[in-house]
Amino acid sequence: MSHTEPQFDAGATRIDIGKGSVKTILVALPLLIAVCVASVGAAVDAPDRATTMVGIFFSSVFGLLLLFVLRAIPRFVEPRGVVLDARGLHFWRRSEWDLLPWSEVAAIGIGYDRARRPPVVRLSRYLAEQALSALKVEQRRHIAIEIFPKAPATLDSHPGLARYRREQPPPRDGLPFLHWRVPLPPMGGAGDKIDQAVQALRPGLRLGWFERAGRRAMLAPSR
Repeated sequence: MSHTEPQFDAGATRIDIGKGSVKTILVALPLLIAVCVASVGAAVDAPDRATTMVGIFFSSVFGLLLLFVLRAIPRFVEPRGVVLDARGLHFWRRSEWDLLPWSEVAAIGIGYDRARRPPVVRLSRYLAEQALSALKVEQRRHIAIEIFPKAPATLDSHPGLARYRREQPPPRDGLPFLHWRVPLPPMGGAGDKIDQAVQALRPGLRLGWFERAGRRAMLAPSR
């Protein structure tokens, strides 16, 4: 781990995850505030008790969602990202840099969860996802860089990436369950940029986009 930013190749791909998260928040916050205000207004001006209760319910749901977003802002906007070049993946968080060489990577892809229709008890999440869809935000959920190491010991040799460790059945036989999953913002096309960079730099390691479904992640068709 280093506190000095490396010198990158001319063709390096830089993904500023923190800045991408800021853009998402700038879109989501005004929307949530507007919906909260509209719900409160509907409750106050309602002509009957039933309509008032509906307004109170929705204002509570979106109020809690707004509170969650506000509390999470410091974590979302933390300076962080990744640069891909001929040497490997350079992760940064604030002033710390960590190089993961290509020689330590068995496979790399962009994993996601398919948006499903949730039950009524998850109404707030459903409404939030519908709002993001209307704003042309990425339809796939929980998009992340999924990096599978060649050896388990590699995970311990990069303590700066410990926060990204996840365990899940891989999308292809022969890959380890324990790997790194680095979340990406839902706006800005970061997943496509990283996938294109891997295709150009290390096509033999590329998994492309794949869906995490059930107990096993599934490879998506190459694009």
